[in-house]
Amino acid sequence: MEFKEKFINYLEENSLFYTDKDFKIIHSCINPEHQEENPSAFTSLALGEEFSHCSSCGFHLNTEQL
Repeated sequence: MEFKEKFINYLEENSLFYTDKDFKIIHSCINPEHQEENPSAFTSLALGEEFSHCSSCGFHLNTEQL
């Protein structure tokens, strides 16, 4: 299973809202300390630029940390 599929499974298992936009997934923040109602985070899946970032709280992880 590739990273994108695993990440979407994680979002679904944790009831986090997401929208799949090819090389970017817009989603609710994955930081357990940040509770939100509107998605403010995204995960970039572009080759060489894979990372997850929340524009609201600043939480940031590269794919290895995810």
